[in-house]
Amino acid sequence: MLLRIFVLALLFAAPLSAAIPDLRITEIRPDNGTVEVTNTATDTFAISDDTVQFCYRGLYASLRALNGSTDVNFTAGSRVTFTVSFSNANDTDLALFQNIATSADFNTTANMVHFVKWGPLASVGRVSQAVTAALWPTATAFVQLPPTGNSIAWDEGGFSPDDWYIDATPTLGSPDSTVLGSVANSIAWPSGTQNFENTSVGDLVVAITNWALVDTANDPTTFWVRSASDGATAGNRSSGTTRWLRVRDQNNTDSNRFYTETVLATATPTAYTWTWYFQVESPAPASATLNPRFAIQHDDGGMRNAWAIELDDTQFNLIVTGIGGTAASTPITAATTGTWHRAQLFVDFSANTVNASIDGGSTVSLPINLSGTANMSAFRFCYRGDGADNTAGILIDDISFSSGTPGSGSGGGGGDDDGGCSTTETSSWWLLVAALIPGFWIIRNVRGVR
Repeated sequence: MLLRIFVLALLFAAPLSAAIPDLRITEIRPDNGTVEVTNTATDTFAISDDTVQFCYRGLYASLRALNGSTDVNFTAGSRVTFTVSFSNANDTDLALFQNIATSADFNTTANMVHFVKWGPLASVGRVSQAVTAALWPTATAFVQLPPTGNSIAWDEGGFSPDDWYIDATPTLGSPDSTVLGSVANSIAWPSGTQNFENTSVGDLVVAITNWALVDTANDPTTFWVRSASDGATAGNRSSGTTRWLRVRDQNNTDSNRFYTETVLATATPTAYTWTWYFQVESPAPASATLNPRFAIQHDDGGMRNAWAIELDDTQFNLIVTGIGGTAASTPITAATTGTWHRAQLFVDFSANTVNASIDGGSTVSLPINLSGTANMSAFRFCYRGDGADNTAGILIDDISFSSGTPGSGSGGGGGDDDGGCSTTETSSWWLLVAALIPGFWIIRNVRGVR
């Protein structure tokens, strides 16, 4: 039964502990009403009365009452679960309050400790109050409802929907975890594609064998890379992909990155091609001293950036770093937010050039020249977020590698990859074949050739 606890006898009660304001709602399963609350302070204390309560769509329940009317004990970092009967589990707010003695105390904004809203209906419950308390960005902001059996989990950072993620492997009552190396790496010489379909939603990128995440500030609340599959952003592309990676990099001072397993060539390659899809959800600001980049790193006494596609707030650029030759940058195309793009980076060691294109458009090139100490046969794909003010939100999907030139048939196209040909090249080729083979267009349409 929904609880409506207003304890008048506690009207003049003092706060139970200085740590109460540090309690946070950290994970929720809407389908069964399980809610996890975590003590983010170092205090040990007990909630022994009904002054700490949940409020959700105008309904109320004290934590102690939900705990069988027994004291709720917290130690430093401990997580306690409760079961709440939501009136609308698909679209509701959930707030945690302190200092509650009468129903009027819920109207005191300073008493609100934490807040979350999932489902798209605007202005539900106490969302406006949460906005006033700086615990939620707007009355229309919301976290996507997770699928049945999934949870929404807080990254223990800020107070917006971006600080929550869908978790297909809920861990209510214990810290979120990832089984390291539980998903096979699919990128190796001479070709392969990592499409993330076998990852569990919410798992960190380190779930893929030998893939690594480097958080130089050791602060997972400001930098994480997780498998994602939610409706907050239109992620389903024509390939039918259902999962991708979400990079949330809110650390604006340090060098954060993730990278794939190193590709080890059997001999010095003459050329190779990397293809991947990406979407900028929130670009790094113009004040960023360095912009996010997708880099190919080579071994030069340690893995170092050689060439990359850089994402600044106005342009997507091809860049070459010092290890790759003379440092240089050239624009590829104008930057966009909220749109999936296909990036391709082709390195030709015989011609000493690196070439890049976005969405099969015009190719840009820069000269390269790896240093004499660099190992051309050991390299990997890497996302990097460096420099002051470099904060961004990015989606990544279908990272693929192939030895040789684009469209050489050596694999690595991945998903809905077209093998590296630009739109113009592909169209011209089909026109030539169509002119030579009567009825070709009928055959082509029946076979579904793109």
